[in-house]
Amino acid sequence: MSIQAPLQKLTTRTAQPNELDSVFMMGFDAWSGGKLKKQYLAGCHSSPKYRKGKWYVLTDSEGSLISSLITYRLSVHVAGIGSIATPPALRNHGYASRLISGVISILEVRERVQDIFLFADIAPRFYKPFGFVPLPKRHQRYPDSVCMIRSSSIERIRDPYFRPPAYF
Repeated sequence: MSIQAPLQKLTTRTAQPNELDSVFMMGFDAWSGGKLKKQYLAGCHSSPKYRKGKWYVLTDSEGSLISSLITYRLSVHVAGIGSIATPPALRNHGYASRLISGVISILEVRERVQDIFLFADIAPRFYKPFGFVPLPKRHQRYPDSVCMIRSSSIERIRDPYFRPPAYF
């Protein structure tokens, strides 16, 4: 008989303004582009893109931040998810997956979002268990990023008038 450790209580919530430095630093290794920490944080804080979004965090039972992402409201029933990050020491434990699931629930249940887009900069297969599918090739605009959708009506991507969002 094996005994498993009790599952840690994890909470998905909006990030507080005083937590943004910690949120931004989760992706420093991937997105700093060689900038020093101070320059990187200044760029994040002044980013018009980041100001338009709403940051979410996953916290542990002690309130420590363990993963983050940003959402963008693209229209009444359409949202985007981006900048998914977990500190390097906490990666590969499923924290980003837990956060993505929690945010999807918030968007679809509380906010009545019908379509959620994301641009996969990692292998798109990571997002398939969450119901995301790659858009057809004709809608792919960036060679290093795959635009994906989770939709209550996936048939809409076959509509000749369907237009995915520009990179957000």
